[in-house]
Amino acid sequence: LSLGFSVAAVKEDIERILTNETADFGHYGGFMIRLAKNCAGTYRTEEGRGGCDGARIRFEPENSWEDNAGLNEMLDLLRPIKAKHEGLSWGDLIVLAGSTAIESMGGP
Repeated sequence: LSLGFSVAAVKEDIERILTNETADFGHYGGFMIRLAKNCAGTYRTEEGRGGCDGARIRFEPENSWEDNAGLNEMLDLLRPIKAKHEGLSWGDLIVLAGSTAIESMGGP
């Protein structure tokens, strides 16, 4: 199965941006996990819509929901990675950012 991008290369790029002096406790991991959770958390079983497919968290009205405050900064950090990896969807990038953050902080 060819995704059109290297998952390992995307994860390496994400790992490079996680550690940063300006982040809370020097790491953006918590914010990336929150971004992935909030993106996926919009799934509606009644309609089979929402979730991180399409990464609608980038757009109104989800973008301005109070629970998503501060997540635009994380999207801005991910933009160069998205631009670098042809074929990588926003949904895949956001979910990979969350899982890579968990792994980088010692999670499973």
